Amino acid sequence: MIARLLSGEIRTNGNPFADFEKLCDQGNDVVEDVIGVLWEFPLAFQRIFTWRDRVPSLDLLSGMIYGEVAGKNPARIAVRRLMASKEAKLAAQQKNRLVEETALVSLGA
Repeated sequence: MIARLLSGEIRTNGNPFADFEKLCDQGNDVVEDVIGVLWEFPLAFQRIFTWRDRVPSLDLLSGMIYGEVAGKNPARIAVRRLMASKEAKLAAQQKNRLVEETALVSLGA
């Protein structure tokens, strides 16, 4: 594909590797979530990866982290749900901190 692109045989109006980049980003997101759950929720990680979703979690750990295969994986769904709750909590804390800082600035002005 690269040789055909460079020779001009294939013409693109944008990034010819956009689909590949999206696929790699999805895989990286899975890895980040697995590591995040291991770090933030070690007991939930243990339950998901050794008991509840043992076989599907082995797929994640063996590298099946791309595309639809990972998207439909029950262990992946559970891990993503846990990390989404953590991200929502962090976002709420940041919003509250911003509101407090804005209130302090307006009081001082």
